[in-house]
Amino acid sequence: MSTSLSTIAFAQTQEEIFNEQSTGALYHRIPVLYTLQDGTVFASIDARFGSAADSPNNIDIAYRTLKDGNISPAILPYHFVDYTDEKGKTSNSASFIDSNIVQDLDGTIHLTVDVFPAGYGYPNARAGSGYKTIDGNKYLALTTKSDTTNFNNFNYYVKDGKILEENGNETGYTIDEHFNLYENGKALMIKQKRPDGSYSGKEVPMNVFYKDSKFRVFATSYMWTISSKDGGKTWSSPKCLNHLKREEERFMGTGPGRGLTITTGEYKGRILIPIYDSQDGERSSVIYSDDGGETWKRGNRTTLSTTDNPRKSSESQLVQLPDGTVRIYARSASGYIGYADSFDGGVTFEPLKEDKNLPYGHNGSGCMISVINYSEKIDGKDAIILSSPEGPNRNNGIIRIGLLEPYTDSNGKTRYNVEWKYKHYVNKGEFQYSCLTELPNGDIAIMYETAPSASKSIYNTYKLEELKN
Repeated sequence: MSTSLSTIAFAQTQEEIFNEQSTGALYHRIPVLYTLQDGTVFASIDARFGSAADSPNNIDIAYRTLKDGNISPAILPYHFVDYTDEKGKTSNSASFIDSNIVQDLDGTIHLTVDVFPAGYGYPNARAGSGYKTIDGNKYLALTTKSDTTNFNNFNYYVKDGKILEENGNETGYTIDEHFNLYENGKALMIKQKRPDGSYSGKEVPMNVFYKDSKFRVFATSYMWTISSKDGGKTWSSPKCLNHLKREEERFMGTGPGRGLTITTGEYKGRILIPIYDSQDGERSSVIYSDDGGETWKRGNRTTLSTTDNPRKSSESQLVQLPDGTVRIYARSASGYIGYADSFDGGVTFEPLKEDKNLPYGHNGSGCMISVINYSEKIDGKDAIILSSPEGPNRNNGIIRIGLLEPYTDSNGKTRYNVEWKYKHYVNKGEFQYSCLTELPNGDIAIMYETAPSASKSIYNTYKLEELKN
């Protein structure tokens, strides 16, 4: 007998762990969950001060930790201060957006985000890496001119913190590890603004990502990563990863949610962070590190299968199959979630194709999904767990349990099909981005976006048996 959505009893233990009281922001989007090795749940989110909109907007990244029934205060490890943290739409603020968390085997946390200079976001970012190549090496490019969209204006670059002219002459200006600007060793300041453009009365460090800075970066997207070896108490200085961005790309950014550290096989210890770019209708790939995040490389961009074509692969998430194979599940545009396998630790993937057993609620632009490994067997089989809207559109959230079915292909290689055996309804109504994590006791936690206009995120937990009913 079929069950209608109207007769389902939804969980009552819902909690809004990010709200105006915890972060100061009225709007929160892009929920991320990750259970650390010590059992702490690390939760991060976009704290959207200006409005619920994407960049350009006044957006920073907040996180809280949950352990033993306690929840920490909210901390903003990525925080621009050119504008006050007040409600009011502004398109001239620098911004951070779309966080991704992964933990290395040694316990180090890596928190990676997209970064936009003042006034820019995905829709109006210009093609280019924002880097100049000097003597075969790539350096962050800067300009003193008002037009930051024309790369011909960029006659300066940063080397070892010093701002140099194209001929290598020093200018007397430097930037610190957070991209704040100094003149002859003296910190430069700007007047902080309110959303309406008036001044707050406070001066803040001049940053090359701010509109009122003397030197400014190119008008494109950037990607930064920071790391913590003490569970998020302290963080490293950010590394800019735009040396991995292709010059023809307007955008290269995270697949928001979770990264993956490979735990078995030839590539054990490799850290993977899913990313995607703006070319060819958007294509996903990964950046990866084999040295604990000291250096990063970029894998090949995914291609699409000619049969069961998902039409794009953008925001994606990764799971590890029992033999160490990496599987990517990606946001598509066909109404079915796309997937593909990598046998070389995420460097290359087979062409993505639709999983016809994974219809989801947006045949068009698609929606970010979450997928994780489960630590124990379910019904005697290895399992993965996935959340997405069921539809129509971005409505009616579901959590699916997939059981892995090994088989031998024509080349004698072990492969894995998935039997999506169980489906549990999370809510009725708006359900957009979501993120899953397994708790130390085996329960599953989810944080998902809901009304109004995905501006708040709900945290909830489930017993495994609940998800099987």
